[in-house]
Amino acid sequence: MPDIKIVSSEIEVTLKVIGGKWKPLILHYLQYGGVKRYNEILRYLGTAPKKTLTA
Repeated sequence: MPDIKIVSSEIEVTLKVIGGKWKPLILHYLQYGGVKRYNEILRYLGTAPKKTLTA
């Protein structure tokens, strides 16, 4: 029997599927800022490790 999880909103479900600390921030930046270069995204994230963005 699968575990049943209770969620309060669609956003919560989406964040659980996407996962990670930085992915939602990157997606938000790209959604509202359009196409960005690697260094622009890295500057936006500030303290994010480079490996996070390249992965």
